[in-house]
Amino acid sequence: MRLSASLLEPVRLPTRVRLHSKALVYRYARLLAAAGRFDEAERLFVGRFLSRVEGGTNPRGVWLEVRLARADSLAARGACADARRVLASLARPVRTLPFTRDGMAEQLRTPALARHVAEVSARCTWMMATSGFSAGTVARRSPL
Repeated sequence: MRLSASLLEPVRLPTRVRLHSKALVYRYARLLAAAGRFDEAERLFVGRFLSRVEGGTNPRGVWLEVRLARADSLAARGACADARRVLASLARPVRTLPFTRDGMAEQLRTPALARHVAEVSARCTWMMATSGFSAGTVARRSPL
């Protein structure tokens, strides 16, 4: 079976996707964050009116999920100082995002987000406590 050359080329996504549905913005932001494309995910929130509809998804929660995914990625790579900076900034308002002016602390107290913050923080605490015995350190010190 022969594949067309166009099928072998990487998929190119548009640099700025026009998403008119808040649900699509939230979904796309979560997908970008899951792919490690945090800057792109965060840019989706800028310049949009994202209100919370009764019973709907809260933009604060999705924003915090994206920021926590960044902190988690940083912690996983051992960049705990950066991960802690992200964690410390979670409740602070972002000038370009009006929905962050209030309600962020309440969102951070929801069980899922509070658990995620605790997991990232614990990972960094554990890594700092065992920093002399990390996999990279052991590999560099190993005579084999």
